[in-house]
Amino acid sequence: MYLLFLDESGHDHRNTPYEVNGGIVLHIAKLWPFVQALVSLEQSTFGDRVQRFRKEFKGCKLIDKSRMKWAAQAPMMDDATRRTHCLGFFNKGLNRQRPTRAEFTAYGQACLLMARGIFDLLSSHDAQILVPVPEIPTGRIPEILSGLRKETGDESREGGGV
Repeated sequence: MYLLFLDESGHDHRNTPYEVNGGIVLHIAKLWPFVQALVSLEQSTFGDRVQRFRKEFKGCKLIDKSRMKWAAQAPMMDDATRRTHCLGFFNKGLNRQRPTRAEFTAYGQACLLMARGIFDLLSSHDAQILVPVPEIPTGRIPEILSGLRKETGDESREGGGV
C-alpha cells in the first residue's frame, strides 16, 4: 500500500501565475520512518520544531530569493552556531524584534539545508515525486517558462511560512 500526497502551488496567482499540482508517493511502511527523519532534520537544521514559533514549511519560502541572499551573506556556519542563531531569529520574530545579520544568515542557510535535506530524505525513503507536465505548443514554451515565476517587487514582506 502507498500513500499519495498531493498539493498545489500558484493558486493565489500572485507569485506564480500558473497553478501546478504535484505530489509524492511513499510506501506506507516507510511513512513513519520518513516522518521521524523529517522531524529530526528540522531539529538538527533549525535547532527546534518551527511550529513552536508559529511557522510552517512552504517550499516556495525555503528557497526564495531572500533566503538565498541571506544564506550567502557569510560562509556556512557550523551546526551549533547556525542552530543558536536560528533560534534567535525565531524568538525575535515572536517578540516582533528585528533579527541580527548573523541570525538572518543562519536562517537562510538553515532553509537551504532543509530544502536539500528533504530531497535527500525523499530519495533515501524511495519516494517518487509526481509533477504533471501539460502539453505545451512548442512556440509558446519561452513565453510560458518566463511567466512561471513573477516577482512581487516587495522583497521585505515576510509571510508565515518558513
